[in-house]
Amino acid sequence: MDGTTDHNDTFWINQKDFNYVMFEFNSLYEPPRLSYRPIYIHDAGFGIVGGQIFVNVSKIPRSGRTIRDVAFTKQYNCSGLSDTDPNKDIANASYTKNSLYKLGRWFAVEFTARSGGFRHVLQPNFGWFTQIYRGQTYQKVVEFKFDFEVPKHCSEENITETCTPGDFPLRIENEFTKLPIHITWGGWTDTTSGMKSYHLEIFKLSVNLYGNLTEISPLNPIHSADINHTQASNYSYVHTPSESGMYSVLLQAIDKANNSKIARRLVLYDPNSTISVNVENDDTFYVSSAARETGYMWQSAKQGTKTECTVQWTNHFSNNFISDGKLLNKVNAYPSQFENIEREGILKTKKFVYPGFDDNEGERTVEEKPNKNGIVHFEVNILYPNDINEPANGWRVNGLSDRYTFSVVPKDGKPAFIWVRAHDVLGNVKDDNTIVYFDSTPPVLSNNSTFARNQKGTYNHTSRLTFDAWDADSGVYKIEFRLIRNDNYQIIYNNSASVSVQNISCNSRECYCVLEKCFIFAQILDLDNCWFMMAKEDLDKVNVTVEVTVYNQALLETKLSVNVDTIYGLHGLEKCK
Repeated sequence: MDGTTDHNDTFWINQKDFNYVMFEFNSLYEPPRLSYRPIYIHDAGFGIVGGQIFVNVSKIPRSGRTIRDVAFTKQYNCSGLSDTDPNKDIANASYTKNSLYKLGRWFAVEFTARSGGFRHVLQPNFGWFTQIYRGQTYQKVVEFKFDFEVPKHCSEENITETCTPGDFPLRIENEFTKLPIHITWGGWTDTTSGMKSYHLEIFKLSVNLYGNLTEISPLNPIHSADINHTQASNYSYVHTPSESGMYSVLLQAIDKANNSKIARRLVLYDPNSTISVNVENDDTFYVSSAARETGYMWQSAKQGTKTECTVQWTNHFSNNFISDGKLLNKVNAYPSQFENIEREGILKTKKFVYPGFDDNEGERTVEEKPNKNGIVHFEVNILYPNDINEPANGWRVNGLSDRYTFSVVPKDGKPAFIWVRAHDVLGNVKDDNTIVYFDSTPPVLSNNSTFARNQKGTYNHTSRLTFDAWDADSGVYKIEFRLIRNDNYQIIYNNSASVSVQNISCNSRECYCVLEKCFIFAQILDLDNCWFMMAKEDLDKVNVTVEVTVYNQALLETKLSVNVDTIYGLHGLEKCK
């Protein structure tokens, strides 16, 4: 024991329900080193000769006063000790039953231990007598203060503190990042007990049965850290997750009484994923206003006037990691923990994200981030020269729409080159392009068509129609024909035929080429005589018109009609069934 009394400890408490309090202290005496006992000293003893516990509960000062009002005081003396019966060490416990939190906000306990002793001394002419020694007194004051208020942030209403730049309850500098997660905060205060520390927890979110993201194990973060309020370096923290995913970051601001307030922010960490295009299906990126039969490559138009053209790219672009993982879906509220324990009055321990401090700001909030297959917006660019290089300028933002309509004044045989660029939340970009050609003029047919009966050709009994057809802009795409009775206009047969093309480049006047595909002028249409079959009594009196429709690649058409005046002379009719 030394002789000082300046041994004080202060503890802040946030628990209210105290009705049974135990005080206990231990004091150890170290005796002095004494020489041998003289013969005139019969007996002696040194140690701890007294101890007290003094309890003082004081209330908040009344209005206009600064001195606390004493609500309760009591002293508990250690029993079994006296000047003539010292002890080397003592352990004392005293109890009181009070609802202390109702009486005040300060609860002080003063522990006192006093050393001393005695000796029985033989003094000539007087005989034996007892001398009492006064030693030293050691005091320690333990003060318990009560704070039931949670920390405040300068951004809250009715708070006198003013936020400075950077004073966020919790902030993720980049909500969608390929770099380590950079966490910052500031502006937290506590006017009663003062701020103590900050506890960080990081969770990897998972998808529940309803397709929402949530902390599946809300008490098992993948990473946690404690930062002392006075030692925090600009109130920031950096963490690199071990794998890509959507994460929630919880910051618990804690005061010295262990009251706390929790804020939550969300962050997508993904250094690896990219945007891909659908190469397995050609119908995911095409000009829907163009002719489907030509692979959406040609569109009809009116020469010299505006023509609307629509391009669409449904499911053509995707970030599969983000889309398959549903990483931009709605995020559920953090599941409150220990609610039953606090409700039953055992401890003030409920763990929850404080209202107003969940992630409702920035680009990634608790609400679903609109996207299509992980893509958050598209850009479109239309070029009229056939340029295979991605354009640097002229991009038009198209939001999340996966179709775009534009107007063009086309030139026959000339293209529009359409670029689409997809962006995801991480800054990844992927582009692709398609092309459409325009034609405003129908095919040209010659006026020198001939119909020759009973030729050696494709069928056992063949008649042949020959004519010239061409289209210098888009080429002849298909031929359709039908046989029509002239007496009642009944269609007795209809079908289509292939156009005459050439697999090698043209080196004569018999063919022409469009976009590296070469067409022959002369078209040969073989007709089976059986297609002309009708009732026997009509064979020598009914004429038939062969109506031919020629289409170019923009599906513009030109018709040719050839009259077959008598059917009776066609061979093989008697064998037709």
